[in-house]
Amino acid sequence: MYPTGEAPHSRAGWLTAGGIAVLAALGVLRACLYVTLPGHATVVFNTFSGLQKGRVELPGAIFRIPGIETPITYTVLTRVWEFTNDPASANAISNAITVNTADGQAFAIDVAIALKPNLATLDELHANIGENYLSTVVVPVVRSKIRDISASFNSEDFYRKSQRAAIEQRALDLIRQEMPTVNRDGQTLPLVQVEGLFLGNPDFPQALGRVDLMLG
Repeated sequence: MYPTGEAPHSRAGWLTAGGIAVLAALGVLRACLYVTLPGHATVVFNTFSGLQKGRVELPGAIFRIPGIETPITYTVLTRVWEFTNDPASANAISNAITVNTADGQAFAIDVAIALKPNLATLDELHANIGENYLSTVVVPVVRSKIRDISASFNSEDFYRKSQRAAIEQRALDLIRQEMPTVNRDGQTLPLVQVEGLFLGNPDFPQALGRVDLMLG
């Protein structure tokens, strides 16, 4: 006997409905949660107000309004990107850079650059440039400055250790100066932090001949 007069199938129906309600609630909760993984940071775009300036979410879970707030996540770890013709390169962002030196020689050279988005200005990076900052800013700036610097050196300087270091440092300084910035709290901050630049061995045309690799 059921004291309330409730039939077994009615109770089963209530249990089923309750289970569905719980699952629906969990689904809504899951849709409201967004997780930023370690090594990443997230900015949030609001459908009505646009990008939420000043809001940069660090690794962890945040609440968002589904359909209204869209999280956009960036990798903020330092990564090394390559300008190379090597098809096996996993970090290639452009072809090797062809340069013309002060002694009139032209050749291609691989370049590796270490950089990361500036966590402190990630919202401005997304607002002003966007997720394609590598192709729209980094690639053209690096190619331009490497070519500019190379015109001040002779071809053999690219094999001399001391001169190679000077070329790398001068190029690094110019590239840093050309990276977009934002003024925040009276400080000029870069949107992209460039941490290092490295030159590969020049790919001289065969007609130029082989430069002595032991040049000091």
